[in-house]
Amino acid sequence: VMMAKEHHAFARQALENAVRIEPGNDRYRRLLARARLATEDPLAALESVLSLTDFAADDAPMLRQLADGLLQVRREAEAVRLIDHVLPRLPGDVPLLHAGAEARVRLGRIDAALALLAAHGGPEAHPSLW
Repeated sequence: VMMAKEHHAFARQALENAVRIEPGNDRYRRLLARARLATEDPLAALESVLSLTDFAADDAPMLRQLADGLLQVRREAEAVRLIDHVLPRLPGDVPLLHAGAEARVRLGRIDAALALLAAHGGPEAHPSLW
């Protein structure tokens, strides 16, 4: 409710408390990542996301926003960690692939960026991957 009413700081505090009480609750961790993103703290949001092991298509917008947020604050290595963590579970997500390639290029790892795109560029791949 607090997130819906855009009381992100209060929601973040409540969710951090909930995660402390029930650390294994993935639903709380997802919501906490969203609250941390809403309070413009992508590194803290990354911490929440990296503790998750399962992702669904409805997580993709938040993960894209997190990847973009990390790239905006010039945290390319962290963006690579995020992409490497989530991409095996969401392999067809083109914006995440682009973010992963961009992060690798910014780190000077052009071969790794090309390898990432090639690994996901099959005959049915999105045209932007070619």
